[in-house]
Amino acid sequence: MWKWLIVFAALFASLSANPAAAADNSIELTVDVPLEGLMKYNQWSRIKVTITNQGDAFTGLIGIGPRSAGNKWRSGIVRQEVTLGQGETKQVTFDLPVDELSDQAEVVTLVRGDKVAASRSLPPLPAQTDRIAAVVDDNQNAFHFLSAVRGNEREYPFDRLTVKNIAPKALPDEAWILNNIDLLALGSIPAGAITDRQLAAIKKWVTRGGVLIVSAGTNQDEWVQPFRELLDIPPGRSGMATDLDQLRKLSGENSLPVDSIPVYNRDFPLISHKQVGSGLFLFVNYDINAEPFASWQYNRQLWKNTLQKYKAADSVLEKDVHYNGVNMPLLNVSRLIPEVSIPSVQWIILIWIIYLLLVAPGLYFLLKRFDRRDWAWGIIPAFAVLLTIGIYAIGRPQVAKEDASFTVNSIRIVDDHMAEVNSAASFLTISGGNYAVKAEPDFLAVPYPVKSDLKNLLAKEEDGTRITYGNVPYLSTTQAYGIGVRQDLGHFSAELSVSDLRLHGTVTNHTSFDLQQTYVQLGMQRISLGPLKQGETKQVDEKIEQYVIPGVGDVDPSELLKMTREERVELTKQNIGAYFPGAPVHLMGFSDQALPVFHIQNKQLAEHYWNVIAQPITLMPGPDGRTVYPYGTLPVSTINLDRYSDPRNIAPKGTITYELSVGKADLQVKRVEIPLDLSPYRPFEKAIFDVKRGMWQPLERSQRVILEENLPQYLGPDGTIQIRFNNPTDQRLSMPLPFFQAEGEER
Repeated sequence: MWKWLIVFAALFASLSANPAAAADNSIELTVDVPLEGLMKYNQWSRIKVTITNQGDAFTGLIGIGPRSAGNKWRSGIVRQEVTLGQGETKQVTFDLPVDELSDQAEVVTLVRGDKVAASRSLPPLPAQTDRIAAVVDDNQNAFHFLSAVRGNEREYPFDRLTVKNIAPKALPDEAWILNNIDLLALGSIPAGAITDRQLAAIKKWVTRGGVLIVSAGTNQDEWVQPFRELLDIPPGRSGMATDLDQLRKLSGENSLPVDSIPVYNRDFPLISHKQVGSGLFLFVNYDINAEPFASWQYNRQLWKNTLQKYKAADSVLEKDVHYNGVNMPLLNVSRLIPEVSIPSVQWIILIWIIYLLLVAPGLYFLLKRFDRRDWAWGIIPAFAVLLTIGIYAIGRPQVAKEDASFTVNSIRIVDDHMAEVNSAASFLTISGGNYAVKAEPDFLAVPYPVKSDLKNLLAKEEDGTRITYGNVPYLSTTQAYGIGVRQDLGHFSAELSVSDLRLHGTVTNHTSFDLQQTYVQLGMQRISLGPLKQGETKQVDEKIEQYVIPGVGDVDPSELLKMTREERVELTKQNIGAYFPGAPVHLMGFSDQALPVFHIQNKQLAEHYWNVIAQPITLMPGPDGRTVYPYGTLPVSTINLDRYSDPRNIAPKGTITYELSVGKADLQVKRVEIPLDLSPYRPFEKAIFDVKRGMWQPLERSQRVILEENLPQYLGPDGTIQIRFNNPTDQRLSMPLPFFQAEGEER
């Protein structure tokens, strides 16, 4: 008996063996992942596979997928066709959303025909939820103090900054891959360790929203030179700096561990910053790893305040988690193809109920009356077939009269010459079958859902990525998603100011779109400017609501039921946005002008488009020389919860502490007004934190907080004000988010 058990065990082991066992030793696979495998949810990353063929020339398929697929490797994520000659080495890249890579990318498999020719395991690719600071420095402990820069101790687990040291060669030469980190810090690196292509990618990444810190000590001209394109840093003049007031202010400590410090240029500030496009460049004019500052007990506090003061914390710790990943709202809207109607399931069910309850029994009794009951076995099924053909013939034109596509683009204008585009497209082909779509050059593109069978193939060509759809069912929709950068979409110019709760000024449309509708987004408040054609300038004089309650503009569900499908589609289109994280004020417009990202091959389609265009703007000073950021524009964060409270209500005997980001106005703030006298706030006991005395100061329940001459007493070194609400009752109380208005002068 035991012999049979051994036979069965051996047979089972052979069936469950990894397909790599059948691999051809003449083919070698190597795998490289940039940034040493650092990946973030809602971003894209790359797996680069190098194939070396020492055997005969062949054409096959290479794919990545889960290890559990085994011989059923076709259930992998994506596949590409590959052709290799004898002795040839070729690189194949898979550019995919991180969510797919992290969840399913375990094995790279190369197949010739139905045989697995080679297989290689991928390194673990865990997607990060923390904010990531990547450090490139010979010192493994360099920039360690950044790990304490967590902004606020909020309830959200992703508001953390994790520091990872990586080798220079791990830096990618594509800017979009760097979106998997939130901050890049460059310190002591040998000359030439970072290539020109890597430097170009870093600069482009900064322009598109990255945060870069570069530290340079004495006599490091060769290291600093490439970054003068981002910030005009004068060369040379190394020496000792004795004016350390900037470090005293940033750290909040008057007593420093030294009286002087060696610097790269003694005539330049110790820490400089410059907004570059949507990103930030920070130059540190001394060796950030040098003692005694590197281990100074207040160094962490200095850098926490530095990153918040220069808005790096806004970009790093408050970045929108949907910044570059697959945007599901875009995909959902793209499925709503204009002039395509969804068949009414209720009518189809009603027709079949009538057939089953009336027509079929009626036919039977009619045949029975004429003594032809045996004919029922043919007539009733035949009538059902005719009914099905009739429903098909009548219903098909009701769904769609022709093949159609709908492309929805979210366009984020970075500067006068650059815009990031996220694009979702749906293709409806009445007859189905086989077809391919090709993305514009330099766009990353995948079919959606990404995981599909062997019928869908990806091919990277010089003129764009090709997605092939095979055996598409009749009257079915396929989807594709892509991200990329365009240089030809233009920009907005705006000169807007706020005074007496009115928005004044002009907005000019220099984009390449005629806009059906344009808005100014002031925090949670959307002010309509109406249509705006290319080149048109609009005078703005609009009232600003003093207080904005979130959700006021939402449509009641009962009203949605009364809307037609077209009205619901239009409402859905108006509710998708292209927002900039950390931008309190931006312009947004909508257009149905053609902006093709995907092109269907060898088919004619009725093409439809919907574009959402957004650009951050800066408010200008008013007649009194002051710039005003009105109520609800600047962010408020929850930094402490007690007794299971949440940001919208307070538990009995519980408290909530809020942090008002006054410094985000990027002004020398002169006045702050917090309307805590409003009735929604009166049930609570309130207090404001006195920074100078380090204690909470109680407020009267009907007191409106106005800070002017006494503003420095409550404004922290990171540009925030803290207020606290306490629920003294035994009931849970609703807590409206506090608002404030800040005004000041340009720095």
